[in-house]
Amino acid sequence: MRRLLFERFKFSSEHRQILKEVIINRNGPGTILNDFNMLLDYLRERDLPVAGTHELPRLVLQEINARLTHPLEIRLMRPQQKSYPHIQGLYLLARASGLLGVEGRDRKLFLSVNKQIYQTWESLNSTERYCTLLET
Repeated sequence: MRRLLFERFKFSSEHRQILKEVIINRNGPGTILNDFNMLLDYLRERDLPVAGTHELPRLVLQEINARLTHPLEIRLMRPQQKSYPHIQGLYLLARASGLLGVEGRDRKLFLSVNKQIYQTWESLNSTERYCTLLET
């Protein structure tokens, strides 16, 4: 069965050519690089305490949403992070990649961008960043 799957989904020369023609930059494919970088920049500029479940504070969700390439219109009275699936996905990517973590200071927990990993992130080109997020 497994062999049949591999034979069915072989990587052909046509696939290789398609990948060679794809241009990966901050604006595409998709908006993930632009939105992910926006979130990192936003978090680097602020000293944000984490919510009880190690999430973004509710007070900043609307502002982050407004900065996204395609913001969502949320009509909830008290939206939570999970109410914004784009933000939730970007946040989970940032946490899983190690770029974003939680650190304790003065008996409180704060979100922090890992400076060492961020320097490595900054040294990557757009294609490497895109593939890193895809792999994460």
